[in-house]
Amino acid sequence: MSKGKIIFDISEAIIFLNKNNCYSGIQRVVSMVINEFHKIYKDEDLWVGFLNENKQEYFGIKLSHLEFNDWASPIATKNLLKKIKIIGAIDLLKKYHNNKIKYYFHRTRLDIAALARYQGLFQNKEMTISDWQVFRQSNVADSKVQKLGDILQSGDRLVLLDSTWKKSYTDCYKIIKSKGVKIFTLVHDLIPFLCPHYVDGGTTKIFYNWLVNSIEYTDCYLANSQYTRNDLRKFLQSQDCTTPIKTMPLVQVGLLKGFNPSRRKIKQINSLPTGLEFDNIVNTSMRCKSMLAEPFVLCIASNTHNEEIIALLLVWKRMLDKGEYDIPRLILSLDINNSDFEIQDFLKKTYNLNGYVSLFDDLNENELVVLIEKSLFVIVPIINNSYLLSIEKAFANDKIVLISDKPQFLSNLNRNLVKICNFLSIDVLQSILTKIIFNKTYRQDNTSLVTKCSPYNTLYQKLDLSDIPSSMSDSNAYVLHVGTLEVRKNVWRLVLAWKKLLESGKKNLPRLVLAGRKGWFNEKLWILLEGTENLYGHVVILNKVSDEELDILYRNCLFTAMISTYEGWGLPVGESLAYGKTSVVANSTSLPEVGMDLVEYCDPLSVDSIADAAEKLIYDSDYRQFLESKIQNAKLRNWADVAHDLAEVLQITH
Repeated sequence: MSKGKIIFDISEAIIFLNKNNCYSGIQRVVSMVINEFHKIYKDEDLWVGFLNENKQEYFGIKLSHLEFNDWASPIATKNLLKKIKIIGAIDLLKKYHNNKIKYYFHRTRLDIAALARYQGLFQNKEMTISDWQVFRQSNVADSKVQKLGDILQSGDRLVLLDSTWKKSYTDCYKIIKSKGVKIFTLVHDLIPFLCPHYVDGGTTKIFYNWLVNSIEYTDCYLANSQYTRNDLRKFLQSQDCTTPIKTMPLVQVGLLKGFNPSRRKIKQINSLPTGLEFDNIVNTSMRCKSMLAEPFVLCIASNTHNEEIIALLLVWKRMLDKGEYDIPRLILSLDINNSDFEIQDFLKKTYNLNGYVSLFDDLNENELVVLIEKSLFVIVPIINNSYLLSIEKAFANDKIVLISDKPQFLSNLNRNLVKICNFLSIDVLQSILTKIIFNKTYRQDNTSLVTKCSPYNTLYQKLDLSDIPSSMSDSNAYVLHVGTLEVRKNVWRLVLAWKKLLESGKKNLPRLVLAGRKGWFNEKLWILLEGTENLYGHVVILNKVSDEELDILYRNCLFTAMISTYEGWGLPVGESLAYGKTSVVANSTSLPEVGMDLVEYCDPLSVDSIADAAEKLIYDSDYRQFLESKIQNAKLRNWADVAHDLAEVLQITH
């Protein structure tokens, strides 16, 4: 047993869990190391510490006082932090801590709101009355939170496993260092410094300043891979720093508590689990979403169609004047010249027809597609080449299209699908609009005609899929990619590799499932997915996936893929191996340290190389099974290994 306190800093983890119900990769490292260390070295004087930025003081809690052993669970950890008043409803009063009068006034105000069941005060802070009641009922004295600044001693050790880049953290750690505390800093990677094109300029500056300042308080650096250690050593040498670096490789384990990366063979189902919320990349923006819950008619036009648009507005006004308040909303997507105020003046004087009309003059293509899909029908007053694509999109979504002039721009086929009307005769226009809006049978009959005659349901498919067997669309097999969809993850090239396989005529190509939130600097990926409608349905995006759902995804996938251009470690590769699944992995940076000889490597900058590696694992089942058998017999690192490595660095004997 060693002397002195061992403190694991959770400052950033607290901030992250206050806004999320799951761990990111880095927070998972923090939580799992604490969880395992507490399990193995429970006789040590173990603490978690955090900076309260409002008070500018460093606090801590002794782990043995918490009687908590489930740091591996983000939900359980979040509930613990709420219970001891570190996060949650305490944020409602945080800014009043230095003013007792305001503190008690607002606390009483919230107590009354909770008793009256008034949710408004709490919803504004994304909290509930229940959160407030838990906060008020818990006993702060029982939480055992202490000011660590008062009890830190020379020989204590502070372990920084998170991204503690803020200046306030740096200032705090320097003060702690001055008390004789030894500080151990884990560096996950040097991406912001070595690859600034993967982050914004502000992040590069913040990271560089943190790394330089960390030299003043760090007694020993930890690196999560040999590759990161080499990068860090070069940087420290450039700063004439000789601080030692210890390599502490991360893990190759599954996600859930009790999961054994075992010698047992996991049943390979290869089907996509049900009940997950799919996230189509073609999404409308928040400003449109509120309109999609109620029926609406979409009109697509420009400022050259003033007479037709005014006639349309007058028909809506007539119906409202007659008390027909159940008419649908009218959404105008107009290319309006700023010098032309006729339509705007009409809407201003009628208060947008009492809210029945919405005007947008800057809808992007994605928003327009969603509005077409959700509309009752579409109106395109004057047809020219600019509006042909919108009409085809309407046909592709089985929508009736109402036009006002001769369809000279349309083919013989789609002339039969439009409804023609003289917009300048308000009576005639009102008659046909009334029929389409209120006669559901008439609308359905015409929609059936569009469905029967329209060839546009494959509008965006540049491939001829007629020679691909129907079993491909029925197949549930999928390949899994886990991680934030940021540019560094190289998902754009991964999707291009799938596109290459599809265009080369490969049969029964499994879907590519991307599990992760949308990241940054990835416009090429969004454009590719939008332009091909998620690669003709072969790409599935799952956002905000829980650990339980991710566990299912790993268990059931054919194999995984991680072709990042830079990684400090690569947890998803290790997770894949723990589930007995091989992977397509980039042969760069730290990833070979994780994948060892158990995966298929590729050049992350070559679409052909990525496609070849994926093709080999998809279609050569004997080779895939050979790798899976090697995985079953391999020694994979677990969190206990990481804890033992850290204990050795901290000079703990057990």
